[in-house]
Amino acid sequence: MNHTEHDKGPEQGAPLPQAKLMRVTDVDRVYRLKRSFLYDLVKQGRISSIVIKGRSKARGIRLFNRDEIDKIVRESTFPPES
Repeated sequence: MNHTEHDKGPEQGAPLPQAKLMRVTDVDRVYRLKRSFLYDLVKQGRISSIVIKGRSKARGIRLFNRDEIDKIVRESTFPPES
């Protein structure tokens, strides 16, 4: 592989991989789940989240695991049979 082939980005029209971690705004846009609902799920231990922040920064970016969000949506759409 020569240097120019290695530097090429994805081909036009090629599907992009889905992110495994999502910001609150992305979760809202894709699933229509609001911030307060997500934080309640974290408090209940039903999903996890991580915060990424710079040194000496008071605030950061909270990220949620897409697979866990998918599971919550599936369970609420199709409750598990008993």
